[in-house]
Amino acid sequence: MNALRIYKRAYYLMDVPIEGGDCGRLCGRICCTAREGWGIYLLPGEERMVHTKMFHMKKHRRRRYNIPHDIPYLYFASCDNVCGKDSTARRHRPIQCRTYPLIPYISGGRLMLIKNPIGQCPLSIRQLNKEFINRCFRAWEILITIPEVEHLIEYDSQLIRQGKLFAPEDYRPIH
Repeated sequence: MNALRIYKRAYYLMDVPIEGGDCGRLCGRICCTAREGWGIYLLPGEERMVHTKMFHMKKHRRRRYNIPHDIPYLYFASCDNVCGKDSTARRHRPIQCRTYPLIPYISGGRLMLIKNPIGQCPLSIRQLNKEFINRCFRAWEILITIPEVEHLIEYDSQLIRQGKLFAPEDYRPIH
């Protein structure tokens, strides 16, 4: 399966609510509110899937940013609050927005999901829709069949193990 088809499949799988309703009502849409300097990295090749009118996108090259040596650049997308204002825009949001507050983590060749402490999601793991967790996990299983994505997740996982991104108590396996 080619990368574009993999992304389309992952987007479909992740198109399920995080909890029973609109989780943004609990926190004032904290993860969908643009803040100066905040943004996300798109996965390698994902820029073809993202609606560019929603984001200001910049290429971050590995010589200046913390990017794996075999990935020459990643797109850094800064939100312009479209998702919070336009409900139809949500279908164009990137993988990291779809999977939040979960992130992939690889240890010993095993894929897991862990809770991402960035953005201060008020939901506990127990409050997350089980279907959301399962479908995110299935989507990440498919996404890491793209070699560059797998390498990026392994690289980020190594940084987490070194304590460079999160506190150890923040990365308990969920799935």
